[in-house]
Amino acid sequence: MTPLVLPRDVAARNARLSIVWPASGSPPSSAEVRGGPAPMPLNGTWVALPEGFGPAAAWHQRVELVGLTPGSRYQFVLTEAGTPVAECRLATLPETLPTVTAPALTMLLASCFSGYRDPLGALGRAFLRLPVSHQPDLAVLTGDQIYLDTPIAHFLLRRHSPQQLAAEFSSNYAATWGQRVPDGGFGGLAAGVATFLTGDDHELWNNAPNVAPHLPDTWTPAGRAAWVSLATQLFDAYQTPRRVHALEVPPLSVRIVDTRFSRSTDRSRFMDASTMTQLADWLAGLQGPAVLAVGQPLLTPSTGWRGHVTDWTIADYAQYEDLVRALLAVAHDVVVITGDVHFGRVAEARLPNGRRLIEIVASPMMLVDDRAGRSWKQPPPTFPAHAIPGAVSTPVTVSPFRTVENHFATLAFWSEGAGVRLEHTAWQIGTDGSLPQHLAGFSGVLH
Repeated sequence: MTPLVLPRDVAARNARLSIVWPASGSPPSSAEVRGGPAPMPLNGTWVALPEGFGPAAAWHQRVELVGLTPGSRYQFVLTEAGTPVAECRLATLPETLPTVTAPALTMLLASCFSGYRDPLGALGRAFLRLPVSHQPDLAVLTGDQIYLDTPIAHFLLRRHSPQQLAAEFSSNYAATWGQRVPDGGFGGLAAGVATFLTGDDHELWNNAPNVAPHLPDTWTPAGRAAWVSLATQLFDAYQTPRRVHALEVPPLSVRIVDTRFSRSTDRSRFMDASTMTQLADWLAGLQGPAVLAVGQPLLTPSTGWRGHVTDWTIADYAQYEDLVRALLAVAHDVVVITGDVHFGRVAEARLPNGRRLIEIVASPMMLVDDRAGRSWKQPPPTFPAHAIPGAVSTPVTVSPFRTVENHFATLAFWSEGAGVRLEHTAWQIGTDGSLPQHLAGFSGVLH
């Protein structure tokens, strides 16, 4: 493993970096980040990763960069004793959306990456070969950026001690986020754009937090507790410790909300009650169009009994009713961006007040198993798909856009009058990523 510097949580004038250093004795005493207004020494704040499960596999810390210039691109270099050891790139956000006469604010959207299915680094190569006009200013990854519970045969056949899990999970994270091959690798994307992240089940295990019948390590409370502790520490370090992100680029408002780490086993909630209240208040107070990123589609039916052996969806939780009622009452168009389901799709619900709920699905970046994909699915004909007290069902229409191939998407935003123009493009990665193929998706003005 080599040191990693991963750009996170960017705004107009500040950004955070997540720094992971391989554990070879003590953490470095003379490291600093260069490229901002002034060098930033990394002094005395290293945390062992993971903690409480034997020797550290790595050292970690997060740093905040301040005094940055809005709408600008930066290259940051991590040094040790003055020698460069890692670098990353990021763009700060503009203070307002550009108009249609200027380059767009472009967001990359993706989910579901299996590192062991991408030994050639195809994903990173496709990202690096995007046309200049589509290169992203920020990225939103909505879950399953890593598969801790694969290969499935390994976890199916035996249990593991907490120390064994710690070693395997740490190795998986380091290999995935640090993957570098000539002109490619997931590490190229990971260090190439400021990224906001949510988790989904494979950041823990299939159908977490519920027991997985095929994973003996989840059969006992102690086994699940150890797995959750390890997975959460690694997610917080490599990905993000924040479960809600708020971005304001007027007239566009964005919320990126984790719907996995606070799930209850009785399916009453998929986020904290306080987070749901904040989310409902945000939707009620919108002054313009909005983007909501979550870990699974909202235009979905209940799973039924199959959820006990597959994965419960958001619609299987009692809290879904609160979210549905809040969405049905919005005064502006809302674009839901999500993943998880191993296909690309655009669907739209015309709400009772005339506003629109537009859902864009981008999944997978790299399919974990052919048996778990290659099958495109229609959304339910109505939203919500089942009766909810106080909610009026509304028809759902589906765009001609569809794909079951490995891909990611770019979403380009401009200010247009009081609205926001959105152009959505999917990029099919192909066999080695050298020739990403574009497919046009949603195009229109949000009000």
